[in-house]
Amino acid sequence: ASFCAAAALRRVEELASLWFNQGQQAKEEDCDPAAYGHVDGKFTGYHCGRYREQLEVRVDKRGGVLPEPSSVKDLPAALATALATLEGHGRALLKHIAYDLGVEAGWLHALLDAGDAAAEARAPKQADAQPQLRHALMRLCRYKADVPGVGGSNVQCDDHTDVGFITLDPHASCPGLQVLRRADRAWVNAESDAEPISCAVIAVMVGDTLERVSGGYYEATRHRVLAPDEGERIGMPYLLRGRLDATIDTTSPREAAKKAGRTVHLSTMETTTIKELPALDAAQSIFKNWFKSTQVTDDERNKRT
Repeated sequence: ASFCAAAALRRVEELASLWFNQGQQAKEEDCDPAAYGHVDGKFTGYHCGRYREQLEVRVDKRGGVLPEPSSVKDLPAALATALATLEGHGRALLKHIAYDLGVEAGWLHALLDAGDAAAEARAPKQADAQPQLRHALMRLCRYKADVPGVGGSNVQCDDHTDVGFITLDPHASCPGLQVLRRADRAWVNAESDAEPISCAVIAVMVGDTLERVSGGYYEATRHRVLAPDEGERIGMPYLLRGRLDATIDTTSPREAAKKAGRTVHLSTMETTTIKELPALDAAQSIFKNWFKSTQVTDDERNKRT
């Protein structure tokens, strides 16, 4: 990440820590009306699970972000800057990925939300309008050393792949992210204690949507998160997702590549929407099971603060 981007992301990490360290009631009230659930057809809001807490934030096309965690001064503005910055990085990466797939740079971009995320995030909110959320999101996650992980292990986010084209995950000040190495199926650390400052490096992981669109040429990155050795870890993955109603028609780019005599790495699709991809169905099922398995009692919830 550039110096300015890293500084902006570190600011979110610092402010998010302050936000998560509030009392439970304060956090839940701060996210109203975006309690964890569907807002504009997209999961958004705050949830305190058995293994971690998380706050899912998206740019609101009315202006600003939703939810707007305003109990910590400057956090909404910091989130708006971070979301806009990461979307810019993500779109730039998709240009290179499109070139590697053998298609025009704009072909992948056409499957994303239209409009300027930076301008929307920084615009004054139109209070009377209904939420209009972008599909991409930042998932702020708080992991604590004193919370047992899955099955009593130190794994607080079980192995999974992300829905979306790519995930940009800034390295946290406390390591914990691991990725599965395909060569030997071994878990390897993606972050290190040796890194001088947090957020200076961003891990880029392939998502399920890109795997499906590329016919497996790009394989979704399986990853997990371990509990910190002490204190807490604030994760900030940014998931760059396409529009659910975007139709994936690979006919034209495949024909164009054939005429140009170049190789193209695309699945054969004509009328499939992103919402209809099998990967999305599987992810929704996994999410529902995760949500049920992470319900906590009031006593457990109060211990997090």
